[in-house]
Amino acid sequence: FAYGQTGSGKTFSMLGKDLERQLVNGIPISETETDDWGVIPRAIVDLFACINDDKELTSEKDAKDSLSGGAVVHCSYMQIYNNKLYDLLADPTRSNKLQIRESANTRNSNSEIFVQGLSEYRVSSASDVLLLLQHGSRNRAVRATQYNEQSSRSHAILQMTFETTLTKANGGRIVRVAKLNCVDLAGSEKWNTRVNMKKKHQKELMEINTSLSALGICIQRLTNPNRMHVPYRDSALTRLLEDLNETVRRRD
Repeated sequence: FAYGQTGSGKTFSMLGKDLERQLVNGIPISETETDDWGVIPRAIVDLFACINDDKELTSEKDAKDSLSGGAVVHCSYMQIYNNKLYDLLADPTRSNKLQIRESANTRNSNSEIFVQGLSEYRVSSASDVLLLLQHGSRNRAVRATQYNEQSSRSHAILQMTFETTLTKANGGRIVRVAKLNCVDLAGSEKWNTRVNMKKKHQKELMEINTSLSALGICIQRLTNPNRMHVPYRDSALTRLLEDLNETVRRRD
């Protein structure tokens, strides 16, 4: 994710030049036109390139171990609006607030964060993911601010999970699961006392600033080797990213 004030270039960094406009307006996007792309679409293309390279590598006759069917990839797209979580793909009207849950990971006994009721789509190429990104971007909460005509009022999270099964030469199998969260954060914004904002706009601003503050505190705690507690539960955003941050903490 990119972190900063509204209008500072976060969406430009994460999506790229004009990609947001293309996504919202349904303009066809080609995988080959990547020169002006940002972090998220580049990551998507690179990940599927790596998957295809692995398929070619393990299909060689002299490969000792082999991937069974390559990687299985699933994709979800959600937004956090006023600290509430909604499905960008299956709930365009924000009528169904989703709940973040925690379950035990049967593979390694670590806790695992998931969103109950979130739609999930199996994808086989970068183009599949870009189409989902395009569909969901049209449902994101935006409004005009003093900085942007269409400022994002929600945090948008594209979540991808990858599962590979490696068949060993001795007949054993190793299943690996990875999760990637690509986040286009809403920008923080100073309260302008000279502007008479509507109550719902005031709430948007307060919720955005509060969640970004919670994110900053969690990042600060994670970088402190003497930390005792990381307050993930202070916002839906940090709670959603908790299991990824916990992985970083355990590696320390």
